[in-house]
Amino acid sequence: MLLGKSKIDITPKYPVPLAGFAHRTKPAKEVTHKLFIKTFSLEQNGKVILFVIADVIWWDDSFVTELKQVIEDKYSIPKDQICFHATHNHSGPQTSRKFSKQLGQVSNTYMDFLKECIMDSVKAAKADKEEVSVEVSKGESNVGIYRRKEADGKIKMKPNPDIPTDNELTTISFKKTNDTTKAVWIHYTCHPTTTDANIFSSEFTGVCCDKLEDRYPYTTFTFLQGFCGDIRPNLVSNHQFYSGSIKDMEEMGNRFSNDVLNMIHSGKKVKDTGGFYCKRLVLPLRFSNEDVSRFIPDSLKSEWPELVKDKKKDEYYLIIQHINIFDELSFLACNAELVQAYSFFVRRMNKNPLPLGYSNGVVGYVPTSKQLVEGGYESLESIFYFGYPSIIAADMEQRIKNNFQTILEGK
Repeated sequence: MLLGKSKIDITPKYPVPLAGFAHRTKPAKEVTHKLFIKTFSLEQNGKVILFVIADVIWWDDSFVTELKQVIEDKYSIPKDQICFHATHNHSGPQTSRKFSKQLGQVSNTYMDFLKECIMDSVKAAKADKEEVSVEVSKGESNVGIYRRKEADGKIKMKPNPDIPTDNELTTISFKKTNDTTKAVWIHYTCHPTTTDANIFSSEFTGVCCDKLEDRYPYTTFTFLQGFCGDIRPNLVSNHQFYSGSIKDMEEMGNRFSNDVLNMIHSGKKVKDTGGFYCKRLVLPLRFSNEDVSRFIPDSLKSEWPELVKDKKKDEYYLIIQHINIFDELSFLACNAELVQAYSFFVRRMNKNPLPLGYSNGVVGYVPTSKQLVEGGYESLESIFYFGYPSIIAADMEQRIKNNFQTILEGK
């Protein structure tokens, strides 16, 4: 297999609002850790699969659709063989106008800049092709913790160590013929939200990659985000979460990089067998008929009805992309904030696919049926920020699992 890579700085050069936290109301000016877009072109027997991975919170659906068409027209890479993935970084600019402005407002100037960077990165990756083999190593990291806990009869955002966390850590190393490492992909499941400081950074996931690249200067490290909808960093004091400082973020990144270092050299070579392909399913999201107007936060009472009205033109779709590199290495990418229960389901079906959230756009949180009954942020409170018309229908969990099964079984 041939691998080409590129890494381009996408840090804003002027004040821009950050995405992800409603309480940050002013544009960020200071930078502690640069943001990057890392593009990888994988080629086998003339067929190309392209990964575009960035330190942003998510991708906008229409932006991705436009860029995929441009890339297909210019480089003859089919749209369904391109994956735009986001690390879900809450310390970078907003990239979508679909959601409440409280989650961060889009800068047109920055989006034009980002578009140019993406095209430059694709061109550079296409020109960087080298023969590689692949090694995969699996271990664990405990930097994340389950964030839903019942208190006073309600589900609140509290640390819950009683619920097992998806703590699987996977590294994918691409080795050149001289046995040097060209790139390493790090897959893990945890919100990059150690700090809510109004400062540009690539969060603890970026700190981890920076630290590893300092140690291995000719290797590009990148982070792949799992289904982390209900997992956040394990920053806990007196049984409560706390928002960390930049120093806390750096310490978490250093701790995470040590977990990666402990396993990176124990990889098992993956056999170069199996189909090299991508498949795609589109599943309409269904919502309950419940009137949720009584739950609207005061700050969103005027904005939420407009969000719903605007989004009815496009409806709501879950896009599922199965990216198969080898028999022993594949990805299941979705344009949503799926919770960890869906990761566990995928692993019970097939141990090989790695779940990727925040890919090719985003619709919002997708909880389980049990979580819908329980309530809490992911099930109820978030819907007003994302412009859902109501609570997700109870049968969606089973419909999603059925579609996962369909696409992974190649039907």
